[in-house]
Amino acid sequence: FLAGIFDVVTLSASQWLIVLLLSLAPLFIVEMAKLLGLNTSADED
Repeated sequence: FLAGIFDVVTLSASQWLIVLLLSLAPLFIVEMAKLLGLNTSADED
């Protein structure tokens, strides 16, 4: 029903892989920052 309104298309497997990798990028970046001790929050006890 809404596919016609939003003009959506199906994604190929390679496109889904790109979506998956890009969606996991922030998690990877935050975990690497924690591992390297780059926590800049002011809430340190």
